[in-house]
Amino acid sequence: MGEKTAVDVIPVSLIRSLIQDRPQFDTILFTTDGVKKLFELDNFPVIEDEEYPVYLAVNEQEITEGYTIQHGAGVLKFTEPPEYGNGSISHYYAQLTDQEIEDALNAGLLRHDPSATWDEFPEEYSPFVQWLAMASCYYMLASKWATYARLKVETVETHDQQVAGRYFDLARRMEDRYMDASAGIIQVADITRRDVRTGMLVPIAEEFYNE
Repeated sequence: MGEKTAVDVIPVSLIRSLIQDRPQFDTILFTTDGVKKLFELDNFPVIEDEEYPVYLAVNEQEITEGYTIQHGAGVLKFTEPPEYGNGSISHYYAQLTDQEIEDALNAGLLRHDPSATWDEFPEEYSPFVQWLAMASCYYMLASKWATYARLKVETVETHDQQVAGRYFDLARRMEDRYMDASAGIIQVADITRRDVRTGMLVPIAEEFYNE
């Protein structure tokens, strides 16, 4: 049995629920000409696992191999061009990929306690790591919406920048919640004393706080 990962301890679905980024269902229809191999999806990142499967068909025949999906970019690529006709792909999408959420969880644990691991994850850490992961996710969403707004500068009226601002505010709020909740927590590794010989701050000796 391998080492535990972030999503083994705190499921991606939980973080998605907390940040209101639940996967949505979409079906795309496209025309195949026997030459083209790449097809762009309207909505992405694509979520693909046992709970959210992808269904691909060409001329009403299900395709189960001979293609890949660039989940983050929303691109369907066939190994060989599909025959002339009509295709369809049904899939689930969200604003963040599973990997981005897992990265946010790893960053949250590292920030809360650099010495902790997912294999020996203290249960009391859970809310703190979740708040930090949510803050990271909101910052990512703010960045994505801000970028999207800049790409739509030709539009006279756009509220995308306002959406980015709201996500940024939510990120700061999650960080504030974390700071308020952890204000009374003192990590033994953070306690120091001033060495009378050198005048430098050094950690308290282990035998002192183990007594």
